[in-house]
Amino acid sequence: ALIDVSSAVGADGSGADAGRLKLSAVQGEVQLDGELRAGHGVAAHAGEVDLDVDNIADFNALNSVLNNTGFTYRRVIRQRNGDLQLGDANGQDIIAEQLVLSTDNGQILLQGQIDARAADGGRVELSASNGIEMQATASIDVSATDSSGDGGRVML
Repeated sequence: ALIDVSSAVGADGSGADAGRLKLSAVQGEVQLDGELRAGHGVAAHAGEVDLDVDNIADFNALNSVLNNTGFTYRRVIRQRNGDLQLGDANGQDIIAEQLVLSTDNGQILLQGQIDARAADGGRVELSASNGIEMQATASIDVSATDSSGDGGRVML
């Protein structure tokens, strides 16, 4: 299976923003075994994903797919039940300029890095009914990458 939300990209790298993928399985889980693509122009935004599920069996596997297929502009992920383990000590980073993660009935455990750097600063919002734990290996970076950019925002 293939889901492609890429924009057209010219030979010079010009192009528009990639599109958005919205997945919902509020009483189950989403399994992405096929190929995803979110190609975009050099100065355009990468892909966006909105995910609303009962439970994510392996967040790090899902994150790896999203990182490697161009869904690095905006991610909104809601898990209704269970804990979310984000990243690991082995370099599994979450890469998204805007990241909103929540679990309605569980805890968020951040072990790796969240890289939300953006030209004008990124945004990270984490919300969990049973608390958020950041281990010593965890970090959140929402700094501006443009010299005239404002700093980003972190909401826990």
